[in-house]
Amino acid sequence: MTKYNFLLSMRTGFRLFGVILVLTSISYCGSQSAPTADAVIQKSSVETPTIVKPTLAVLPCSAIKPIGKDDAIQTRDFLEEEFSKQKRYRLVDRAEIDKIVAEAALAQQGVVDDRQAVKMGGFIGAQYVVTSKLSFTGEKYLVTCRLIEVATATVASSATGRVSALSKLDGAAKGCVRRLLGLM
Repeated sequence: MTKYNFLLSMRTGFRLFGVILVLTSISYCGSQSAPTADAVIQKSSVETPTIVKPTLAVLPCSAIKPIGKDDAIQTRDFLEEEFSKQKRYRLVDRAEIDKIVAEAALAQQGVVDDRQAVKMGGFIGAQYVVTSKLSFTGEKYLVTCRLIEVATATVASSATGRVSALSKLDGAAKGCVRRLLGLM
């Protein structure tokens, strides 16, 4: 057999192998049934992970004299806004929180300790609660925040923001939230 004949026979062998491979693939695919719509939906729902964010309740801010109630409400607003921007938690509706606070008669006291915060978080169904306190040291306004895990009643983190004027409370709240989340 010459070199040319040998190459020709190899080429024919490769063609024959390719034809057999194609025919085998076609017969295998023809024997498989097409997936139903239910199977496709089930498959896609299994493959798509659902990420559920933990729930967070921002409790009313405690105001220590000479701070007014309106400034405490504004501080809570700033905290809620910043947590919302970070998109790490699902925030509990403020009306639900205020209803629990009113039922517990804590609104008149104006002070929520960690034990009460954990109880309230459990009633609301929150996994985390944030307590905050607004005070004045004579020179600076302080926003002190604590992030508490309800299930274990432990303080996950705490932060304090200091500002020279009440008009800068939004900056103090933003700094507190970023520190609570470990972003600063």
